[in-house]
Amino acid sequence: MARASNFTDAQKAQLYVLHLATCVYSGDKLWILDGGATPYFTIDWADHIIPVAKGGLSTLENGVCASWYHNKEKSDKTEVPPFLFFKGKATKHYYKFNKSLPRKMASDLSRFGNLHHSDWYFNRALFRMLLGVDYLHNGVGIRTRDNVYYAGATLKAITKWRRIVTKESVATLEERGIAPATPSPDQKLMLKIRNVTTVDDILTTMKKLLPAYAKAARM
Repeated sequence: MARASNFTDAQKAQLYVLHLATCVYSGDKLWILDGGATPYFTIDWADHIIPVAKGGLSTLENGVCASWYHNKEKSDKTEVPPFLFFKGKATKHYYKFNKSLPRKMASDLSRFGNLHHSDWYFNRALFRMLLGVDYLHNGVGIRTRDNVYYAGATLKAITKWRRIVTKESVATLEERGIAPATPSPDQKLMLKIRNVTTVDDILTTMKKLLPAYAKAARM
């Protein structure tokens, strides 16, 4: 069992798959690849239903997949906000305010039924790489860590991803319908990090992603 205050990466990956890469509190999509190189991505966070400060443990039964923002908003509050989604399905609370699921959301949830726990590590690699791109875009002083640090963190996550998919013979993102059917140029670059082996390779990819990221930031 993990320490009371922390979920392990393996648990985070399990919660990510269990809830189909969807924030239980908002329905936000937490699969970064779909958005491409943009500063408006939303990262997943494993949230304790009963906060650690109130005696909650880091178990799968006491965890859900949330966006970073909603995890931060909930903080140590004992009262749990109503779930709009749970295990990738809209709840009764969702249907209090909505007649049906938008077609695009229903399609995404169907796709995300093919998620594998290795995908969490790939998503984390993209997250760290985009933080490095953000550093390049905004310059020194915006972040305490630089693009070289984030490139190293990206490599660590993608190496872990590669180890799992090789050991477990996981089908590719394309074969499982997790990758875009017609990826944009920036999405193609993001997909290529599956094959990187050095920090320099990732730094080069960050620079190539910068124009698309800057364009999205202006929108």
